[in-house]
Amino acid sequence: MTPQDSTDTHENQALIKSLYAWKLSGTHSSNNELSELTIQCINQIAIKAQFEDLEHVILYFHKQPEFRDLFKEVPTVLEIGKLIQRLFLLLGPEKIFSKAVTKSLGRLRGIFFKISIIDEDFLTKSTHRGRLYLSSLNQLGISLSEENEICRELDECISSLCREGLKSNSKTSIENTLKTELASLNELISDIEKRARIFEKRSKETAQGQAKITIAKNWAKKRLEELKNNFTLPKVIDNMLTEHWFNVLYLEHLKGGDEESSSEITAKRVIVSLQPVKYQEQLDKFLILKSSLPEDLLHGFSLTTISESELEELLQALHLYHEGIEKSARNQIKEGSTEKIVRLQPMSLEKQEKLAEERALLQEQLERIRVQSVNEWVDSHFENDVKETPITKEPINNSLYLNEKILDKLKIGSWFDLHQGSKTLRCKLLSFQHEMETSLFVNFQGQKVLEATNEELVELLEKKRLVQLIYDSSFDSAYEKSLALSRMEKKQQEQEEKIKQEMQKKEKDKKIAAEKAQQEALKVKRLERKILVQDAQLKVENIAIGSWLELEQDNKTIRCRLAARLKSSNCLILTDRLGVKIMEASNEQIAELLVDEKIRLSFEGDVLEKTIATVLTESRMINQGKG
Repeated sequence: MTPQDSTDTHENQALIKSLYAWKLSGTHSSNNELSELTIQCINQIAIKAQFEDLEHVILYFHKQPEFRDLFKEVPTVLEIGKLIQRLFLLLGPEKIFSKAVTKSLGRLRGIFFKISIIDEDFLTKSTHRGRLYLSSLNQLGISLSEENEICRELDECISSLCREGLKSNSKTSIENTLKTELASLNELISDIEKRARIFEKRSKETAQGQAKITIAKNWAKKRLEELKNNFTLPKVIDNMLTEHWFNVLYLEHLKGGDEESSSEITAKRVIVSLQPVKYQEQLDKFLILKSSLPEDLLHGFSLTTISESELEELLQALHLYHEGIEKSARNQIKEGSTEKIVRLQPMSLEKQEKLAEERALLQEQLERIRVQSVNEWVDSHFENDVKETPITKEPINNSLYLNEKILDKLKIGSWFDLHQGSKTLRCKLLSFQHEMETSLFVNFQGQKVLEATNEELVELLEKKRLVQLIYDSSFDSAYEKSLALSRMEKKQQEQEEKIKQEMQKKEKDKKIAAEKAQQEALKVKRLERKILVQDAQLKVENIAIGSWLELEQDNKTIRCRLAARLKSSNCLILTDRLGVKIMEASNEQIAELLVDEKIRLSFEGDVLEKTIATVLTESRMINQGKG
């Protein structure tokens, strides 16, 4: 186990512990039994979730008042629901499973949501029957690509678990239900696999038999070509060997293996029997062949379906050729025994020696033929039919190398989708036929779907007409992935909550800072105002009695005059032109009005007063002058 695996395991345990913290918090009964009302609510969710998204169903019921007790008693309902929803999405991916299987598997979401809440062992123990049930179901589901009888039987098993699961409201009853339903599912799978194995065996044996036949035919064709090489045969006999004796040769090779068969020996005899004969020793062997070949051919052709008339024609043709060869041989031997050498001119010594060597060699060969058996004599004609060729290192074929790399990745038992036009067939790689370099694919019933050579297989894979299904059907794999997704979501939520708290703290700090700054600004403003008021008080003290002022009051400007100062109360009295009092205020109040610009000195009043005083003074002076 790597350090990362150890960390993941620890985090998974912490996550599951947090999901069931409510069981230890005292929010439900001490015997770990949920209330009857809570069970009713869980059953309603389980029923609705058979055909709808589990998370959406839980969120819907979360808004219903009658479900408050459920979310109060089991506060992690939504988190458990999300985990189960993810688990089923990973267990039955739509790209891998057919619509029928996906629909059936989806019906179990609600029941296993209920199981997860009541029995926490489902999420903590690898041997839990619920896990075994889903693993078995998954392994079967990947083999089914279309609606069929097996899909209907599978749906019945799932329906049974849904019915019984809704009735099981305790950990013990759930364990008993799963035990019964798992046994039923395993019995169904066992029957399917048993039937499939029978058909797979037949398909494999048929493919192997066909491969042996093909190999035998290829061998027979090649062997006949090797035997006929360097020999001249009449066309009718050549056709007899190629079209008819070929069947005898491959059938005997199919039965006997690599050892030389009687049909191969007969083929050799036929070929040798049709070669020219010059000497008595050869004629003796030929006559034995001539007499035995008809019986050998009749025995061999009895293995085939050649008609009697056709066979009779072939034997008659062979007989005629043999008669001609025998007649020609006898004439040639007779002529050779009475032949006299006529020398028109003397022969040189060198030529005489060469002729003597040739005659000695011929006598040696004839003597060897004389002591040989017929079979040995026949075989001597084929001593050089197979020529040894030097072994040369073939250049590397990049295309072939790449093809081998592609094929090496394929494993027996792997599942594929075979696309044939608008139709898709689910099939399994059953076997490789190494002799023929072919691969055999069967459906879930074990019936042959495809048999392809290595070249054809590579082409199908490259053109995506045959697509391997890369999928881990085990429950543990899907469960680990769903836990990882839940951990990621939890970390993301924690991160988002942390960011939210940090932002709230920043906003709060910002608000406090703003309030503090505002208070400081207000403090400064008050201080500034205090100074302004103090300066204004000095101005007020210097306002002379009788000075005119303008007072802003009720959105109106009122002209008034400082009529008097009351030293006892340090107040000023303001009146209008008629001497009616308008305001009585302290020095500080008048100063604040000056700072707020609610009151200001009116220089027009001073000018008017001076003007009137001047007029009065001048008037008095005139009157005094007259007097």
